[in-house]
Amino acid sequence: MTEQHIKGTGNIAISGVKDSSIDITQYIGKSAEYQTLIEELANLEGWLSCIPEQDLADRLRVSQKVDDQKKKIIAFKQDVLRLAETFRAIEINTERLTVAKKHFEKGEFSKAHAILNAERPQMEVEQTQLLNAQAQTGKQLETITRQLSDNASEFLILAQTTALNYDNPNRFQDTCTFYEKALKSHSSVENIAIYALFLQNNNEFLKAETLYKRILDEFRQTLGVDQQATILNNLANLHSNTGKLGEAEGEYGEALSICRSLAEKHPEAYLPDVAMTLNNLAILHSNTGKLGEAEGEYGEALSIRRSLAEKHPEAYLPDVAMTLNNLAILHKNTGKLGEAEGEYGEALSIYRSLAEKHPEAYLTDVAMTLVNLSEFYTVGVSDRAKAIGLACEALTILKSMRERTSIATVLLEVAQSILQHWNYKE
Repeated sequence: MTEQHIKGTGNIAISGVKDSSIDITQYIGKSAEYQTLIEELANLEGWLSCIPEQDLADRLRVSQKVDDQKKKIIAFKQDVLRLAETFRAIEINTERLTVAKKHFEKGEFSKAHAILNAERPQMEVEQTQLLNAQAQTGKQLETITRQLSDNASEFLILAQTTALNYDNPNRFQDTCTFYEKALKSHSSVENIAIYALFLQNNNEFLKAETLYKRILDEFRQTLGVDQQATILNNLANLHSNTGKLGEAEGEYGEALSICRSLAEKHPEAYLPDVAMTLNNLAILHSNTGKLGEAEGEYGEALSIRRSLAEKHPEAYLPDVAMTLNNLAILHKNTGKLGEAEGEYGEALSIYRSLAEKHPEAYLTDVAMTLVNLSEFYTVGVSDRAKAIGLACEALTILKSMRERTSIATVLLEVAQSILQHWNYKE
């Protein structure tokens, strides 16, 4: 499932992927492709630092290149995570897949791709032969079906390793071609859903929507209820992002109903999904003016996440802080300033504690909450000293970051504008 997050100030919203138990650092750290991306970023940042501040046009042009490179690195990490999840999910029944997986586990992503890409003509021949055999009666249908599933897995891995090659000018189209071949051999729910998510993340919303609806139409009778909730949630995110808010509301509602039912029997497994769907629905209702409903949904999500964090703080305290931040934004916008101040303060305290152990993961969240709280003291209650102190602390954090994301760049600009509002010079 994917979750909608509000980060930064106002209505800055991004989509994230639900946390996975897979640790991709063991693969990323060995990857030559990743090291190349990092080196390219360092070169761009070095180039930017050499451009005089008065050369605004050149600085803007190179700054855009830096931002694009950072986005590419984030996307690369997400693609590696999805590839790891695919390797974990599929059966490794062919020599090609066995070798490709060994290369992947060594961080040799291009070699994993090369193994399958070199064998692609043979894979296509085998696919044609198997499909022809499947169409004939009297053949060993079960064996052929299993072989087609293996063939689909090979094309699936080929698609995902192709998606990792950002130097390929035809990266998107080539990836789609291999996904289509995988579906031709075996159109399972999992294969269709992986392709749909790739399309969704690359803003091909219409094609992704068609695939999600195909799953719901063709597999509704055999679809597990947890799978159904996941597809509905992802489809709702898509509809929310494309302005089909009525459809999104209905899909979130249906997904929530399913998750509630599952959580009654297996609370440990499904209460996190209940909270996540409530959070997504609350964001939708906030954006459509249904503020009372949004407040209730955020409140329930917060209550669930607090109870989960009592048993598993490392896993769920970030969710508590995120929901507190979202609820504080809502309360600030609805004039409940005392509640908003407390929620921002608690979120900041949680993020500070998390950042002490994992600074790379949570310093941006600390800065985000500092900026939100500084803006609150600027616009909400007009407390100059607190607003300036928080904005200056946020700037110190943001300027010290080696890798600054686009969100961090926006936060930096907002913090600077707050200081300008108070006529404070750094």
